[in-house]
Amino acid sequence: MIQNEIDADAPLSKTERLIMSLSITEDDLDLNAEGKLSPTQLRHLKTDRENQTWQIVTAGIGVLSMTLYLIRGSVSESFFDNAVVILLVIVISIIGAVLAVRKRNEVKADINAGLVKRLDGPVQAVLPQRWWTYAVVSNDIRFQVPRRTFKAFTFGERYTIYYVPRTMKVVGVEPLL
Repeated sequence: MIQNEIDADAPLSKTERLIMSLSITEDDLDLNAEGKLSPTQLRHLKTDRENQTWQIVTAGIGVLSMTLYLIRGSVSESFFDNAVVILLVIVISIIGAVLAVRKRNEVKADINAGLVKRLDGPVQAVLPQRWWTYAVVSNDIRFQVPRRTFKAFTFGERYTIYYVPRTMKVVGVEPLL
């Protein structure tokens, strides 16, 4: 069992399960209802941004190492055979880096804006789920959520989902009464 995983059968209220799943408090939800991010949620977003920075750096080092290995190994007669592979690795790396930097900048824009949007409606699971990603849909809008949050929902019921507008990251959820 994953650490901090929420048991849907635990004797907690729906709100408590959802709050625990996102590592937030009711005070955070109160700020979300006003359209604002809480300091805790800002910290979570900044951590996400830092993690993305390290992912970009790690991927860059890996691609650079692979490119140098291919170039060093292709100094012999087969240079032109490996040139296509080298070019392909470089192009894919550039595309990946551009996409990663773009996502990182979107998180930065959400942090700087400090705004939260709200969506009220029934929540359904997006199936099939891959082992590394979980998603829910409400009013035809898809949100990726952590596994523990996914498991805290009672699908088919109505919720208020608070999210940041650029990245569509869910920062808070509470059941509608």
